[in-house]
Amino acid sequence: MAEQTPYFRDVLTLGFPRRLRQARESCGFSADELGRALGMTRANISKYETGRQTPTIDMCERMSIVLKVKPAWLAWGVEPKE
Repeated sequence: MAEQTPYFRDVLTLGFPRRLRQARESCGFSADELGRALGMTRANISKYETGRQTPTIDMCERMSIVLKVKPAWLAWGVEPKE
């Protein structure tokens, strides 16, 4: 069987939940506060942080703005080159 190229969802779930929680806690947000800032519920944030739900690329961008982190770091764990 040929190896398949991973989809955005597959790549995103590898470390995204941990980075999201780390960024949220670094900003001092509770899951409820982050949810309100993004127009969603605490339950949605919990699903993202446990890997039960994967955000769209647009939502990942919105999260990065609110959390003041680079989108590439939040989504894939890569730091942008200078």
